[in-house]
Amino acid sequence: MPQEIFHDRTFVMKKGFPKVTKLGAVSPNGESSLFVFNGRVYRMELVDPSKGLDKSHPKHTIIRDRETGEIVSRLAEGCYYPSAYQEGDTVYVIATKSRPGRFAGDRYRIYESRDLVHWKDRELISRPGWLFFNSSLTKG
Repeated sequence: MPQEIFHDRTFVMKKGFPKVTKLGAVSPNGESSLFVFNGRVYRMELVDPSKGLDKSHPKHTIIRDRETGEIVSRLAEGCYYPSAYQEGDTVYVIATKSRPGRFAGDRYRIYESRDLVHWKDRELISRPGWLFFNSSLTKG
């Protein structure tokens, strides 16, 4: 079985890019993002029990401790396509607020937490009539 290879900042690519080997699914549900918070690696995962087969089925996001597998948080009820970003002492998650019967929606919500347990959220963008799908959040 292939082994994961970790490259630190001293790694220099020679003769192209390192070989990338898919070792299996991270989550059976879809979107996921890794981030480091207080020295620990966490994984944000979309949870869609229908695995994309039933657009009306409730969905949400979880934050999982990568080392222990423990779920430390649940957020973004009714949202799809979450992505995570961490800066300083705050973790941000942006997600598409799904319209009834669809994975897409016409608004993005942003969630923020300083402890991964208590979350504040607000509408970030609303464009009635538009359809948003995936998103990414970066520092600009």
